[in-house]
Amino acid sequence: MSRVGRAAIFIVIAGTSAGMKFSHQSAVAREIKMHMLDVCETDNICVQTIEDRFDSCFETHYSGGSRRNPGSLDAENMARCVNQYGGARYFAGE
Repeated sequence: MSRVGRAAIFIVIAGTSAGMKFSHQSAVAREIKMHMLDVCETDNICVQTIEDRFDSCFETHYSGGSRRNPGSLDAENMARCVNQYGGARYFAGE
């Protein structure tokens, strides 16, 4: 197989692997955001805090992992981050 053929196969495999990784991260983010919104559905400030700050807190405290280790979320610091922006203790890390 030529170098170009091997490079093309590598690019396809790497692209698929990266796509799966980001797809998983996106699914985790959606699930957690929905859960947090459910918890604070009756508190407008809490809901607004989640809408405004969730993405930045999630990106800061989510580790994408590696080939051998799955992605993980530092739930305690994620909760702290949201609480800090909201000015109240809405969530506790597990």
